[in-house]
Amino acid sequence: MQWMGHLPMLLHPDPKKALVICFGTGQTANAVRNENPEFLRIVDINKNVFKLAGYFDKNEGVLEDPRVHTTVMDGRAWMRRTDEKYDVITMEPMPPTFAGVNALYSREFYQHAREHMTSQGMIAQWLPIHLVAPDYSESVARTFQSVFPNAILWVDPPTKTGILIGSADDSLDLSHDWPGFARTQIERNLTQEQVEKAVVLDREKLARYAKDAVIISDDNQLLAYGRATHMMRTGRTKDRETKNMERINAAAAP
Repeated sequence: MQWMGHLPMLLHPDPKKALVICFGTGQTANAVRNENPEFLRIVDINKNVFKLAGYFDKNEGVLEDPRVHTTVMDGRAWMRRTDEKYDVITMEPMPPTFAGVNALYSREFYQHAREHMTSQGMIAQWLPIHLVAPDYSESVARTFQSVFPNAILWVDPPTKTGILIGSADDSLDLSHDWPGFARTQIERNLTQEQVEKAVVLDREKLARYAKDAVIISDDNQLLAYGRATHMMRTGRTKDRETKNMERINAAAAP
């Protein structure tokens, strides 16, 4: 998803070093690359996604760029092993209730990530509100904000999927301060006005939205077992999206 890459890069005044966890078809990584970092690390647990990258034209040959470095490893394991620090970290793992993915949505993972961010570092996390029941969507948001208090929720205008963005710097206004738009030579399919309008929950409203949710941890494995997985597999996508947006809109109200 392109805006998983663009958004955190646009919120940083001068992002030189970036990390993408989970490559997929490479569109997120390519969006990060197109914002012109000096160094981009891509980590994925499956070596075959890198081998197949050339079959997806939309990533524009991102792996051929000499600034791009690939690592075959579990993203969380990489966080425990590397000494690198990043201006931007962005992730687009499988949906939260897929086997093993709880580890990339837990409080402990975000704590690892924060340790590897620079002082003005930005982090983005996918929030698929069309796939996750409202209680679990709120838990993802609260867990993220428990480690990154300065966070917002952005909803992609065409797809209505959510992206959580957090900053290591608590003093920034993520709703209105987008210094990356000064890089005018970069082609993007949304204007600054459209991007700012798509911020549906600022820091305070995001906290209100998720205030009663359970924090996801390695101990409770909230997204991995039982009701969360059952609701994802049995509920209708449209119903989940509608119910999630109702709660989000209620939190966004004055």
